Amino acid sequence: MIFSILPTTITTVFLSANLITTLSFKDDVRTFIYGGTKDEIFTELANNNKTLVIKAKKKDIETNLIVVTSKNRYYFKVMESDRFPHQFVEVEDGMINTNFKKIKETSSYDLFEGTSSVMIVSKKKEGIDVNGVNVLAKEYFSKGVPLFIDGIRVLN
Repeated sequence: MIFSILPTTITTVFLSANLITTLSFKDDVRTFIYGGTKDEIFTELANNNKTLVIKAKKKDIETNLIVVTSKNRYYFKVMESDRFPHQFVEVEDGMINTNFKKIKETSSYDLFEGTSSVMIVSKKKEGIDVNGVNVLAKEYFSKGVPLFIDGIRVLN
């Protein structure tokens, strides 16, 4: 799975106690800061410091993780989930695209996909909640990452 992450966005990563999750970066990981305790997750750098291996040790984890590479900084919301955990994630820098293809239409929103970003267009006057952001008209989000619209996971 590829996460094309837009700058300064927070990306949700789901861990499992039964599987390892790898976050692989193009550049060397210089450091990472986990918001929880060492009792909650296992972490290890691998692949010449380009891959962060993580695994949940406990249930109901909900915290954050910051990964600093030689060229960028990535922000993650870390949650434990045995239902849909991430396993092998390639992290790349995303950018807002200019060309999109409509991939989903509901009475509340339209969802469009580009090569490295997605666009959400709200059809509700009061807006919709997308990954914690109130979208009144249209907003762009990282491609490949979990997308929650009004609390429901609609992508990845």
